[in-house]
Amino acid sequence: MVADAHMNYLGSLRNFSYTAVAPLYQAISLPIRSAQELAQNFSQHRLLLAENQNLRDQNLLLQVQLQRLDDLRTENRHLRGLFGSAPRFVEKMLIAEVMAVDLDPFSRKMIINKGVNQEVQIGLPVFDAQGVMGQVIETGTVTSRVMLITDPDHTLPVQVARTGLHTLVAGTGAEGELDLLYLPNTAELHIGDKLITSGLGGRFPRGYPVAVVTHFKPVMGQPYAEAKARPSALLDRNRDVLLIWPLKEEIQQPVAIVPAEQPPATAESTTEQPSQ
Repeated sequence: MVADAHMNYLGSLRNFSYTAVAPLYQAISLPIRSAQELAQNFSQHRLLLAENQNLRDQNLLLQVQLQRLDDLRTENRHLRGLFGSAPRFVEKMLIAEVMAVDLDPFSRKMIINKGVNQEVQIGLPVFDAQGVMGQVIETGTVTSRVMLITDPDHTLPVQVARTGLHTLVAGTGAEGELDLLYLPNTAELHIGDKLITSGLGGRFPRGYPVAVVTHFKPVMGQPYAEAKARPSALLDRNRDVLLIWPLKEEIQQPVAIVPAEQPPATAESTTEQPSQ
């Protein structure tokens, strides 16, 4: 009994001691726990930052890949459009890539990556998915030079799709603008009329879009009206163009289509002499 009483007394003393020093233990361990929690939070923060950076990197990569996919889809649609816009009766057609454009502000020419090695010839017509762009004026081994229909040295015989009226369109050197030549003041021409190739001149097959009339104004006291048109082709926004070898029956030989009182003009001409 004495032992039991003694042991109980000691147990009570120990409990009292533990109770008394517990706040001290907690006070001592608090900085340690805080440091451990801080280290754990810092580690988690670093992991979150690393994960966030990784997600940003993946997002950027996916965006770049998506842009490339969008570009490929656009390119595929453009190429399908090129082939879909090709004249119905052709001997051969070939897609070429635009390599450079003329920096002269009054000259509308460009270089493409096809030449004599691909049987490209001077005078070959060039199209995009919307219409006529121009014609080849110089050829090299693997490149060629193309004169656009907006070049001031280029003229092209056309006709009004709605009425069949024949006229010439001439380049002005300005981007997106053509002059219509030798139209009488009484000509039946409306804003928005579509101009198509007539097949005259021996170069371009007939019936393909050239331009849309944007201005027509009779000039009193003058034999001809003022008339302008906007090219149908996207002349300055193409990466790829279509070269066409038309069948002989799709084009006609040059004929005079200007009024008799005017000096005769070649139906299709360039003042620049192409070099072989």
